[in-house]
Amino acid sequence: MNKQLKIALTVIAGVVVICGTSYLALYFIAKQAIGQMAPITDPVRASKIGHEIVNYTLPPGYCEQSASSALGYKVVVIGPQSGITNAMTIVLMEGPAGSNGDEEVASQGTDLQENIDDQYMRIVSTQTVTIQGRPVTLTTCESIESDNPVRRWASGIFPGKGNAEVAISAAGLMDTWDQAAWESFLASIK
Repeated sequence: MNKQLKIALTVIAGVVVICGTSYLALYFIAKQAIGQMAPITDPVRASKIGHEIVNYTLPPGYCEQSASSALGYKVVVIGPQSGITNAMTIVLMEGPAGSNGDEEVASQGTDLQENIDDQYMRIVSTQTVTIQGRPVTLTTCESIESDNPVRRWASGIFPGKGNAEVAISAAGLMDTWDQAAWESFLASIK
């Protein structure tokens, strides 16, 4: 074999090894990330993730139904233990620490109010509540489609643990909306 052929084969072998190693590393990283994104339905693990976001007390009859923690985001879904269909559900979501700014968060609330599509939803109220000793604006919307049951959605953003912002929302049919549970949950956040 001549010298140039040996060099070419060595380069090709090196490229194959580097590409194969890169592919395997990417495969295992993606597999782990996808595995982390799968919803957690174990109530104990879901509760742990929820309390990593903020400390709270569940309203009577409610439990953590699922959670997820992946790529710097944490989400917990809280709903009634009874399994009522279309019941009010509360969601807490925390983004990565330091990934936002006060101006961005403030503009999100304004954008929500400006971008609600009059054809499907209308803002029925905005109110200031106190969460962790700070004022937080909650926006409440209702669906206005005449051929469907009325749905209600309330949401706000507040500082969570560390440098992360927390989005909180509650959604459900008006027939099953539990205002007392919503207010109890908001008051319990520490």
